[in-house]
Amino acid sequence: MSRLRKHKKHNEEAELNVTAFLNLMVVLIPFLLLSAVFSQTAVLELNMPTPDKSQSKKDKPDEKKERVEIILRENKIQVSNGSVVVLSIDKAESGEYELASLSEYLRAAKLRQPEKLDSSILLEPEVEYERLVTIMDTLKVAVREDDNGELVRTELFPVVSIGDAPVMPGVAQ
Repeated sequence: MSRLRKHKKHNEEAELNVTAFLNLMVVLIPFLLLSAVFSQTAVLELNMPTPDKSQSKKDKPDEKKERVEIILRENKIQVSNGSVVVLSIDKAESGEYELASLSEYLRAAKLRQPEKLDSSILLEPEVEYERLVTIMDTLKVAVREDDNGELVRTELFPVVSIGDAPVMPGVAQ
């Protein structure tokens, strides 16, 4: 009988003490929030090149809109208006391209057609990715310095399509 009486003495209600757990949470939550890395994912929207609309029967013959096409070749950059290469930039001795003349041409093209937003980049398979991104940045925004020495950003052609470059005449594949 004494065994039963001892057992009943230990049958008291147990209290749940959450103080230590709450203290841990008070320390951990700010630590985790402060140490978390918040990354931003940049999404660059690209479009497929559209067929030339000036060749369709619906277009009026007097409506001649200039296209903006940049052709990235292994050793040069060519700018075309859709039918003729109007600017060619060769690689310099340092291996870099002089992009100021490209930016000037793009600003002039934007002044001729201020409502135009689309453009195309046609590239050869050997073109480096960094070069493509640099040309895309040049094509989308022109950055220049004004009279006060402040940088002014002007939107050029933000809607970019990417495709394969046509084969150069006289070059065998």
